[in-house]
Amino acid sequence: MRWGTFAAGWLLPRLAGFYDSHPHIDLHISTHNNHVDPAAEGHDYTIRFGNGAWHESDAELIFSAPHAPLCSPAIAEQLQQPDDVHRFYPAALIPPG
Repeated sequence: MRWGTFAAGWLLPRLAGFYDSHPHIDLHISTHNNHVDPAAEGHDYTIRFGNGAWHESDAELIFSAPHAPLCSPAIAEQLQQPDDVHRFYPAALIPPG
C-alpha cells in the first residue's frame, strides 16, 4: 500500500482515535494526486490541498500548510541571498492566481 505524505504524516496517526470515538463509521481511504470529483467517484468527503475554490463542492479549511522553497544542493551552493533564486527561476516564489 502506498500512502502520500499527508496521509502518512497527518491522517494515519489520527485514525485510531477516530475509530475509538466512532466505531460505527466504516472508512474507505484512497490516496492519489489526481483531481477528484467526489460525487462522480462516490466519495462522501475528500481532503485536498489548495485555496478551496472548487465549484463542484463546499470546502472548509482544516489547517494551513507552510510552504518552503526547495532546490538541489548544486543550486543551493550558488545562492547567497534569498532573492538569488530568481536568477535560476524567474517565476519562483510568485503566488498563483
